[in-house]
Amino acid sequence: MRKKVLIYVQAYNAEKTLERCLKSIEMQTYKEFECVIYDNGSKDDTEKIANRFSEKDGRFIVVHRDENDTTLFFRYFVPLFVEKYTGIIDYFCNLDSDDEYKADFLEKSITFLEKNELDLVASGGDFIDANTGKCVSKREVEQDLIIEDENFGSYFPIYHQFMRTIWGKLYRFSLLGKIDCERCMCMAYGGDTFFVFNILHFCKRIGIMNKNLHKYYMSLKSSSYTFSEKRKAFAGGNNFFGLQGWLCKPYEPELFNASIQKCN
Repeated sequence: MRKKVLIYVQAYNAEKTLERCLKSIEMQTYKEFECVIYDNGSKDDTEKIANRFSEKDGRFIVVHRDENDTTLFFRYFVPLFVEKYTGIIDYFCNLDSDDEYKADFLEKSITFLEKNELDLVASGGDFIDANTGKCVSKREVEQDLIIEDENFGSYFPIYHQFMRTIWGKLYRFSLLGKIDCERCMCMAYGGDTFFVFNILHFCKRIGIMNKNLHKYYMSLKSSSYTFSEKRKAFAGGNNFFGLQGWLCKPYEPELFNASIQKCN
């Protein structure tokens, strides 16, 4: 029996891009997946597009919420996935609603992960201008990279750029149950980075393929390029990644030392 992947897509007013995103999932050469599409309070036709995919393909599941809630992935979905899918799902990945996978993303990621006995695998990516559709940059490694033990420190300058976001990677599903969701959802900015580095603490071996299998669309309307006073305050703190002022609980350095310990 082939192993199964859970893909999570969160969308908000994504009617212009969601079709492309979900089509790239539908066209995967590796077919054993389930895709949860979370419509996060959209006011456009996002839900209609998502429903169209679920009506024709049972692997797509749509969850709709009337009000936008950016914390729901960590607060609700991760605990739900762990409870519902443990023992059923083998891998997890996340795709933004304005991005897309190349058709062999799942197949090559799973093959590489299993061959090298990894906990997490990242692929290279193409950075696309959302207005022109042209590739303007690439994030890639010159050759396949396997990281373990003391290499977490020596290879940090190479792999850190691949670990700042949830997307572009395939994770062993069991890792989801180990992350600190409360910490992630309390951050005004950088929750996805904390998510990945939290997971890295529990990884014995990770890898990066020298294959570009993910397309990241750059748009000035994206939250990644949107400035806010809260984001400025978050990034400007005098502590590790500016976290102290944006945590629910008092600052506890040992929680963040976990990531640093991998590099010692």
